[in-house]
Amino acid sequence: MAAVPGGLLRHDVIPVLSGYLVVMSMFVAHRRDRRRQAARGRPDEPVTIRGWPPTWTGLTRYLLATALGGYVVFIAVILLYYFALGGEDLTFIRDALTGGVWLGLGIAVPGLLFLGWVGERFSERRVRRGGRPLENVPPDH
Repeated sequence: MAAVPGGLLRHDVIPVLSGYLVVMSMFVAHRRDRRRQAARGRPDEPVTIRGWPPTWTGLTRYLLATALGGYVVFIAVILLYYFALGGEDLTFIRDALTGGVWLGLGIAVPGLLFLGWVGERFSERRVRRGGRPLENVPPDH
């Protein structure tokens, strides 16, 4: 087996493995919590969302808030990566921040709004043909 260069281990393997371990730890903690609740006789309660199905304004506000919150976490990860591992110049941060805002706010939010619009049109067409409406489709506003 060939020796792994230190740069590859430091810049690729350690960050990916660290993120994987954090996510897996969250899954294990959640599973343990659900088992404890079931052992105490508290079954899972169905999730109810206030104001569901949302209006288009509510859906847009929700998507923007989620995207901006995710972007803040993304910035924190980028800065942690930059300061913990180093070896990158400031263009690394600039490229990550501009690429992240484009991906989150320029592609994901409009794409999800478009998919919501397509789903609503599909549901309306289905109802006109005599079928049942799809669940959780935003009303027309």
